[in-house]
Formats: sequence, C-alpha cells, structure tokens
Amino acid sequence: MAGIGVGVAAIALWFQHTDVAFIAATLGAVAWFLHYRRQIKESITPKEFDATNKEGLDDLDEEDSNAES
Repeated sequence: MAGIGVGVAAIALWFQHTDVAFIAATLGAVAWFLHYRRQIKESITPKEFDATNKEGLDDLDEEDSNAES
C-alpha cells in the first residue's frame, strides 16, 4: 500500500495535481508506518512481553510492601 501511495503521488505530481499528490503521499507514509509498527509488534514474542510485564509488576509489589512497612 505504501508503494502504491507513493506511485499515485508521483503520477499526480507529473500531472500537476499537488493536492492529490499530497494526500496520496500522506496515505502512503501512514501505511508504511502502520506496516512497520506491525512488524515490530510481531517481533516481540508474547513470552518476552509477559516476562517484562511480570518483572515490572514484581518490582511494584515490592515497592508497595516496603512503603507499607
């Protein structure tokens, strides 16, 4: 989708339709960022994510216990 957006933007610029080119380029950039975000989310395995969250929660529990004492 990102490539299509850039291609449409290039064609629109060729025909001097700057408004269409801007919209197409913006949509292409948004599509690229969303695709990149999805790749990053998939690279983090659920096991790593859960371990990170558990460690963070354990630290919070210890801090709360120390604060109450």
